Amino acid sequence: MDASESFDPDNLTGTMSFLWNCSTQGNECVSSLGEKIFTTARITQSQFTIPANSFVSDQTYDITVTVSKDNRTGSKTRQLVTTSLVTPTLYLKDRSSRVAAHSIIRIEMENVSDTAVTLAWSISQGSAIASTSYLTPLDLSYIVIDKNVLTEGDSYTFTLTASYLTGTAQGSISFEVNRPPVFGTFSSSITTGVELSSYYYLSAPDWKDVEEDYPLSYSFYY
Repeated sequence: MDASESFDPDNLTGTMSFLWNCSTQGNECVSSLGEKIFTTARITQSQFTIPANSFVSDQTYDITVTVSKDNRTGSKTRQLVTTSLVTPTLYLKDRSSRVAAHSIIRIEMENVSDTAVTLAWSISQGSAIASTSYLTPLDLSYIVIDKNVLTEGDSYTFTLTASYLTGTAQGSISFEVNRPPVFGTFSSSITTGVELSSYYYLSAPDWKDVEEDYPLSYSFYY
Protein backbone atom coordinates (compact mmCIF):
# COMPACT_ATOMS: atom_id res chain seq x y z
CA MET A 1 0.00 0.00 0.00
CA ASP A 2 1.49 3.39 -0.95
CA ALA A 3 0.20 6.91 -0.43
CA SER A 4 3.61 8.50 0.07
CA GLU A 5 3.22 10.84 -2.89
CA SER A 6 0.27 12.62 -1.29
CA PHE A 7 0.77 16.39 -0.88
CA ASP A 8 -1.07 19.57 0.06
CA PRO A 9 -1.12 21.93 -2.95
CA ASP A 10 -1.94 24.89 -0.68
CA ASN A 11 0.90 24.34 1.75
CA LEU A 12 3.82 22.10 0.81
CA THR A 13 5.31 22.33 4.29
CA GLY A 14 4.10 20.61 7.41
CA THR A 15 3.34 17.05 8.31
CA MET A 16 0.49 14.90 7.06
CA SER A 17 -1.03 11.95 8.87
CA PHE A 18 -2.40 8.81 7.30
CA LEU A 19 -5.16 6.42 8.26
CA TRP A 20 -5.90 3.29 6.28
CA ASN A 21 -9.09 1.25 6.31
CA CYS A 22 -10.02 -2.03 4.64
CA SER A 23 -13.46 -3.58 4.33
CA THR A 24 -15.06 -6.41 2.43
CA GLN A 25 -18.83 -6.73 2.14
CA GLY A 26 -19.14 -4.16 4.93
CA ASN A 27 -16.90 -6.07 7.35
CA GLU A 28 -13.37 -5.42 8.54
CA CYS A 29 -10.70 -7.21 6.52
CA VAL A 30 -9.35 -10.31 8.23
CA SER A 31 -7.06 -13.07 6.98
CA SER A 32 -8.03 -16.71 6.55
CA LEU A 33 -6.79 -17.19 10.14
CA GLY A 34 -9.15 -14.51 11.43
CA GLU A 35 -6.39 -11.98 12.09
CA LYS A 36 -6.64 -8.29 11.22
CA ILE A 37 -4.87 -7.49 7.96
CA PHE A 38 -4.59 -3.76 8.64
CA THR A 39 -2.89 -3.75 12.04
CA THR A 40 -2.44 -0.64 14.17
CA ALA A 41 1.24 -0.48 13.27
CA ARG A 42 0.42 -0.36 9.58
CA ILE A 43 -2.61 1.86 9.23
CA THR A 44 -0.84 5.10 10.24
CA GLN A 45 2.04 4.75 7.78
CA SER A 46 2.22 6.42 4.38
CA GLN A 47 3.17 3.08 2.89
CA PHE A 48 3.46 -0.51 4.05
CA THR A 49 3.60 -4.06 2.73
CA ILE A 50 0.99 -6.70 3.44
CA PRO A 51 2.52 -10.20 3.73
CA ALA A 52 1.65 -12.80 1.11
CA ASN A 53 -1.42 -14.97 1.74
CA SER A 54 -3.02 -12.33 3.97
CA PHE A 55 -5.99 -11.81 1.70
CA VAL A 56 -8.55 -14.52 1.03
CA SER A 57 -8.91 -15.70 -2.57
CA ASP A 58 -11.88 -14.71 -4.70
CA GLN A 59 -12.86 -11.70 -2.59
CA THR A 60 -13.38 -7.99 -3.27
CA TYR A 61 -11.74 -5.53 -0.86
CA ASP A 62 -12.34 -1.78 -0.55
CA ILE A 63 -9.16 -0.08 0.65
CA THR A 64 -9.35 3.57 1.73
CA VAL A 65 -6.61 5.94 2.83
CA THR A 66 -7.46 9.20 4.58
CA VAL A 67 -4.80 11.90 4.60
CA SER A 68 -5.10 14.68 7.21
CA LYS A 69 -3.33 18.00 7.71
CA ASP A 70 -4.34 21.13 9.67
CA ASN A 71 -7.84 19.82 10.35
CA ARG A 72 -8.36 19.13 6.66
CA THR A 73 -8.77 15.65 5.23
CA GLY A 74 -8.86 13.98 1.89
CA SER A 75 -9.46 10.31 1.06
CA LYS A 76 -9.22 7.91 -1.81
CA THR A 77 -10.63 4.39 -2.18
CA ARG A 78 -9.38 1.63 -4.40
CA GLN A 79 -10.98 -1.75 -4.99
CA LEU A 80 -8.82 -4.86 -4.81
CA VAL A 81 -10.04 -8.15 -6.28
CA THR A 82 -8.21 -11.35 -5.35
CA THR A 83 -8.25 -14.50 -7.45
CA SER A 84 -7.12 -18.02 -6.67
CA LEU A 85 -4.19 -19.59 -8.51
CA VAL A 86 -5.61 -22.86 -9.74
CA THR A 87 -2.99 -25.59 -10.07
CA PRO A 88 -3.25 -27.45 -13.40
CA THR A 89 -4.06 -31.16 -13.25
CA LEU A 90 -2.38 -33.09 -16.05
CA TYR A 91 -3.14 -36.51 -17.47
CA LEU A 92 -2.33 -38.72 -20.43
CA LYS A 93 -5.23 -39.01 -22.82
CA ASP A 94 -5.58 -42.76 -22.24
CA ARG A 95 -5.20 -42.22 -18.45
CA SER A 96 -2.23 -44.63 -18.23
CA SER A 97 1.07 -44.28 -16.39
CA ARG A 98 3.22 -45.58 -19.25
CA VAL A 99 3.33 -44.86 -22.95
CA ALA A 100 4.64 -46.61 -26.05
CA ALA A 101 7.45 -44.86 -27.89
CA HIS A 102 5.98 -45.80 -31.28
CA SER A 103 2.68 -44.06 -30.49
CA ILE A 104 1.66 -40.42 -30.73
CA ILE A 105 1.35 -39.10 -27.17
CA ARG A 106 -1.17 -36.49 -26.01
CA ILE A 107 -1.03 -34.82 -22.58
CA GLU A 108 -4.04 -32.79 -21.48
CA MET A 109 -4.96 -30.58 -18.54
CA GLU A 110 -8.07 -29.86 -16.54
CA ASN A 111 -9.31 -27.40 -13.90
CA VAL A 112 -7.20 -24.38 -14.93
CA SER A 113 -8.99 -21.11 -14.28
CA ASP A 114 -10.09 -19.02 -17.26
CA THR A 115 -8.23 -16.11 -15.68
CA ALA A 116 -4.88 -17.65 -16.64
CA VAL A 117 -3.08 -15.21 -18.93
CA THR A 118 -0.56 -17.60 -20.50
CA LEU A 119 0.20 -21.32 -20.54
CA ALA A 120 3.64 -22.81 -21.16
CA TRP A 121 4.76 -26.46 -21.37
CA SER A 122 8.26 -27.67 -20.50
CA ILE A 123 10.20 -30.85 -19.67
CA SER A 124 11.45 -31.00 -16.08
CA GLN A 125 12.78 -34.58 -16.29
CA GLY A 126 14.01 -36.57 -19.26
CA SER A 127 16.01 -35.85 -22.38
CA ALA A 128 15.21 -32.68 -24.29
CA ILE A 129 12.83 -32.86 -27.24
CA ALA A 130 13.31 -30.88 -30.42
CA SER A 131 10.61 -28.30 -31.01
CA THR A 132 9.79 -29.95 -34.33
CA SER A 133 8.81 -33.14 -32.45
CA TYR A 134 5.81 -31.40 -30.92
CA LEU A 135 2.73 -31.54 -33.12
CA THR A 136 1.13 -28.61 -31.29
CA PRO A 137 2.33 -25.23 -29.97
CA LEU A 138 3.58 -25.18 -26.37
CA ASP A 139 1.10 -22.54 -25.20
CA LEU A 140 -2.12 -24.54 -25.52
CA SER A 141 -4.06 -26.45 -22.88
CA TYR A 142 -2.63 -29.71 -24.27
CA ILE A 143 0.42 -30.96 -26.17
CA VAL A 144 0.88 -33.73 -28.70
CA ILE A 145 4.27 -35.42 -29.14
CA ASP A 146 5.15 -37.22 -32.33
CA LYS A 147 5.80 -40.98 -32.33
CA ASN A 148 9.31 -42.41 -32.04
CA VAL A 149 10.56 -39.33 -30.18
CA LEU A 150 10.71 -40.44 -26.54
CA THR A 151 13.38 -42.93 -25.49
CA GLU A 152 12.23 -46.43 -24.54
CA GLY A 153 12.76 -47.21 -20.86
CA ASP A 154 13.25 -43.57 -19.86
CA SER A 155 11.08 -41.57 -17.45
CA TYR A 156 9.75 -38.13 -18.32
CA THR A 157 8.11 -35.32 -16.38
CA PHE A 158 6.22 -32.61 -18.23
CA THR A 159 5.23 -29.39 -16.48
CA LEU A 160 2.55 -26.88 -17.38
CA THR A 161 2.97 -23.37 -15.99
CA ALA A 162 -0.18 -21.24 -15.80
CA SER A 163 0.58 -17.54 -15.38
CA TYR A 164 -1.99 -15.25 -13.80
CA LEU A 165 -1.93 -11.53 -13.17
CA THR A 166 -1.23 -12.30 -9.52
CA GLY A 167 1.34 -15.10 -9.88
CA THR A 168 1.96 -18.51 -11.38
CA ALA A 169 0.85 -22.07 -10.68
CA GLN A 170 2.36 -25.31 -11.98
CA GLY A 171 1.19 -28.84 -12.53
CA SER A 172 3.31 -31.82 -13.55
CA ILE A 173 2.85 -35.35 -14.81
CA SER A 174 5.43 -38.14 -14.80
CA PHE A 175 5.35 -41.31 -16.84
CA GLU A 176 7.60 -44.05 -18.17
CA VAL A 177 8.14 -44.95 -21.79
CA ASN A 178 7.54 -48.66 -22.19
CA ARG A 179 10.39 -50.80 -23.43
CA PRO A 180 10.04 -54.04 -25.44
CA PRO A 181 10.48 -57.45 -23.79
CA VAL A 182 14.11 -58.37 -23.11
CA PHE A 183 16.49 -61.26 -22.27
CA GLY A 184 14.73 -63.82 -24.46
CA THR A 185 16.11 -66.01 -27.22
CA PHE A 186 14.87 -67.29 -30.55
CA SER A 187 15.90 -70.61 -32.10
CA SER A 188 14.87 -73.15 -34.69
CA SER A 189 15.20 -76.91 -34.43
CA ILE A 190 16.98 -77.00 -37.80
CA THR A 191 18.55 -74.32 -39.95
CA THR A 192 18.33 -76.14 -43.29
CA GLY A 193 15.70 -78.51 -44.61
CA VAL A 194 13.80 -79.90 -47.56
CA GLU A 195 11.00 -77.87 -49.15
CA LEU A 196 7.50 -79.07 -48.21
CA SER A 197 9.01 -81.89 -46.20
CA SER A 198 11.03 -80.67 -43.23
CA TYR A 199 9.46 -79.44 -40.00
CA TYR A 200 10.87 -76.38 -38.25
CA TYR A 201 10.20 -76.11 -34.53
CA LEU A 202 10.54 -72.46 -33.55
CA SER A 203 11.10 -71.48 -29.92
CA ALA A 204 11.25 -68.06 -28.19
CA PRO A 205 11.70 -68.70 -24.44
CA ASP A 206 12.70 -66.53 -21.49
CA TRP A 207 11.39 -63.15 -22.67
CA LYS A 208 10.78 -60.81 -19.72
CA ASP A 209 8.76 -57.63 -19.28
CA VAL A 210 7.27 -55.54 -16.50
CA GLU A 211 4.49 -57.25 -14.58
CA GLU A 212 1.77 -54.98 -15.97
CA ASP A 213 2.44 -56.21 -19.52
CA TYR A 214 1.90 -59.92 -18.92
CA PRO A 215 0.83 -62.15 -20.54
CA LEU A 216 3.13 -61.66 -23.51
CA SER A 217 1.97 -62.44 -27.03
CA TYR A 218 4.09 -63.97 -29.76
CA SER A 219 3.96 -63.96 -33.56
CA PHE A 220 6.24 -65.73 -36.02
CA TYR A 221 6.57 -64.57 -39.59
CA TYR A 222 8.96 -64.57 -42.54
